[in-house]
Amino acid sequence: MYKKTKPRSVMELLNKNLSEREVAAILGCSRNTVSEIKELCRQQGMTWDDIQDMTDDGLYDILYPKKFKRTTNYVPVNYAYVHSELKKTGVTMKLLREEYRDKCVSEGLEYCAYPTFTVNYYKYTGEKNYTSHIQHKPGVEVEVDWSGPTMSYVDVDTGGIITAYLFVATLPYSQYGYVEATTDMKEKAWLECHVHMFEFFEGTPVKIVCDNLKTGVVSHPKKGEIILNDAYLALGEYYVTAIMPTGVKKPKQKASVEGSVGKIATAVIAKLRNEIFTSLESLNSAIRKAVKEYNDRPFQKRDGSRSTVFNTQEKAYLRALPSVPYEVCEWSYGHKVGKNSHISFNKGQYSVPSRYIGCKVDVWMEEPPARRNFETVLKLLGEAEVAEQNKPSKLDMRMKLLEETGKLGAAHPAVKQYNKCMWGRGIPSAPLSYPPIPGWLSWKTGRCCAFCQGMT
Repeated sequence: MYKKTKPRSVMELLNKNLSEREVAAILGCSRNTVSEIKELCRQQGMTWDDIQDMTDDGLYDILYPKKFKRTTNYVPVNYAYVHSELKKTGVTMKLLREEYRDKCVSEGLEYCAYPTFTVNYYKYTGEKNYTSHIQHKPGVEVEVDWSGPTMSYVDVDTGGIITAYLFVATLPYSQYGYVEATTDMKEKAWLECHVHMFEFFEGTPVKIVCDNLKTGVVSHPKKGEIILNDAYLALGEYYVTAIMPTGVKKPKQKASVEGSVGKIATAVIAKLRNEIFTSLESLNSAIRKAVKEYNDRPFQKRDGSRSTVFNTQEKAYLRALPSVPYEVCEWSYGHKVGKNSHISFNKGQYSVPSRYIGCKVDVWMEEPPARRNFETVLKLLGEAEVAEQNKPSKLDMRMKLLEETGKLGAAHPAVKQYNKCMWGRGIPSAPLSYPPIPGWLSWKTGRCCAFCQGMT
């Protein structure tokens, strides 16, 4: 095997005022080789100060660029095309390599193996965009985003196709994912998806890492304070979770969810592409099944699956959920209070304290109690159990917590209805004993009916 001459060593010895013959004798090469290296360095304008930090192989490649270059017999891969195709929904490296192989076979040409295909692609991308490895801690953060690819379902009344947008969330430590379809990407849908996400995880992390979307972030300057909109800030305060938007045009700061969006495209969108859904509920039901399979699928390069890592290592680090879920409201700004101490809002007139006449006020609008609280309170009623006389139930404790910690306090619609139907408060002739009639089952049934009638 031919032995490479060490040009850096040659130049180092020449710099020490040794003759060409002495250098050749020390390194075991010919004097002509030493002279040739000296001349090549002179032509390149390189002195010892320029090359002292280089390696022998690095300097050799500069002086002899065409020597010892490995030749390949397979058809070169167009990695610019590979890179652009990988951005498309459901396209993977394995699929592109199979297409490359099939094309070479059809033309009777040689093709490279899959490991060579992938290694050379990473070399191609590494020269353009370096990505470092990040260590995550369990239960610290969740990354959220809207998926670029969308799904759809059929409106059975009109026959039209309705676009469904996907909310995607990922816990970086376990890579445990959550996906939900919505009819739009407005603020209300964004907040409701967060509430459902926390219920799915059965806990809250320390912080939420999101994009700089308009439904959540008012402004994110390079220097200065990040301003969140009121509704998103209120959700973070309710769950005691910090909201940390990434830097502008910095998707790598939430790399886990960005990667999950691509995986979800294959695990959910591509898998359900041939199914027809007739409602948003049926679409979300199918998505939940597909996401469960995605989370339960074993890892390729580590033990277990997303579900096992989440349940055994990360779930314990999540903080407990509040007893009552966050109630999504909508803000409307800049309503002027008229001389009659009312504002016009949503085709209606609403009274305002007289001291605000002539001022502009912001409106916090909640959903009607019958629609918002009916299912929630009935669920709590099902959990209410009394082991003995005068012992508070789970329902009592949760309603007390809502009254003490909620923004509306005792004026909250659910609390008012609970006090009215369960305790007779606000009804002069109603007894205040607990329970008002013997027998928990009959009492609960009667009061539940009264509650349902009150909510409707």
